[in-house]
Amino acid sequence: MSIELRFVMELVVEIGPALEVGTTPHGMRRVIPITGGSFAGPELRGIVMPGSADWNLRRSDDVAEAWARYMLQTDDGVLISVTNAGLARGTPGTPDRYAS
Repeated sequence: MSIELRFVMELVVEIGPALEVGTTPHGMRRVIPITGGSFAGPELRGIVMPGSADWNLRRSDDVAEAWARYMLQTDDGVLISVTNAGLARGTPGTPDRYAS
């Protein structure tokens, strides 16, 4: 069994300054506001709506949990809700960074 992948769109997301929530029993929590942006693909294009956010948790094992929820609006006015979740390890912006 194999999974077929197809390119749908590329997003360019604008973010605001991270809000440091602080240390919790599970790790360091911060929220990164998503303030806007754009997306484009072979069959759709539009804008990233402001008011969304990426919730991050940096665990004690140096793994970052990310959960982002944002709203897209296509050029013809259709709203698309997107939720992403994943894990990352390593220093951001370096070749040793690994995300899934």
